[in-house]
Amino acid sequence: MPKVSSLKYYAVAKGEKTGIFLSFKEYEKYVKDRYCKRNRLSNAIGGIGVFFEDNDIRNLSERLPGEHQTNNRAEIYAAIRALEICNKKENLIINTNSNYVIISRDVKKPKTNFDLINRFNDLIKKCEEKTYLKHVKGHSGIYRNKQTDKLAYLGSKKPEFTRT
Repeated sequence: MPKVSSLKYYAVAKGEKTGIFLSFKEYEKYVKDRYCKRNRLSNAIGGIGVFFEDNDIRNLSERLPGEHQTNNRAEIYAAIRALEICNKKENLIINTNSNYVIISRDVKKPKTNFDLINRFNDLIKKCEEKTYLKHVKGHSGIYRNKQTDKLAYLGSKKPEFTRT
């Protein structure tokens, strides 16, 4: 652990993202989100979105796979997809409006959604640098969060995902 006096950081007091970051590059990595119509009902439909920036080819919009469709599963799956497409050799910040994602980190024996939570934590362990989970307020007009919400909604409109 480095001495506190030797740490270098980038502090943001005003703007779209506030907080303290280890570098400017780390300041803005991405935002992820989910959408689940008729949450917890047998006919629920979930979608996920990952947004980096406008016109970034890594932005994605997907239907939540599987029969069990809930907001929490969509939130974790969106974080998984974000981790899968990011550079594992850089510090990562996952901005999320889901406390569920944040409290799922380092859970050893999850009682629900164990398949996704275990995958999520395995991917974090494979990152060569640090992975940070940062809570952002949902539906509060944050541009990147709004874009991610749109991608998640569009993902829910896609055909059901099936593996062959």
